Amino acid sequence: MPKWIIFECCETLPSYLRLNSNRDKNGETIGFKLLGNDVSRMAPAKSEEIANQKFRGRSTPVVNYDEFAFIPHIKQQYQSTVLQYMEVARRAEKNGNPHFIGITTTSGYLNTDEGVYAHNFMNNCYDFSEE
Repeated sequence: MPKWIIFECCETLPSYLRLNSNRDKNGETIGFKLLGNDVSRMAPAKSEEIANQKFRGRSTPVVNYDEFAFIPHIKQQYQSTVLQYMEVARRAEKNGNPHFIGITTTSGYLNTDEGVYAHNFMNNCYDFSEE
């Protein structure tokens, strides 16, 4: 579970760093009133069916997958995310707001479905070079 550092009570910090945060009960969302935004996290899906539904009902212009090559059922989850994301991205683009799906990962294992999917995904995205 990620650890959040929240500067909300330090008197010596400048006012722009004294952010008031609010968290939901299960720790899935953290929001900053001053900035008017929320950060949500989702646990990996335990089945393909859940992976297909993981992003449904969400509308966010910024999505980041961390350790993409180690997320069970990532193919189903990613494809579901893209379908939901497309309309939100169109609206963000129209309003001049940023939007993206970011993917970060270390190399996965090629003996797992998610590792093979991530490997093929990367190889089909761009030419990679150590140079």
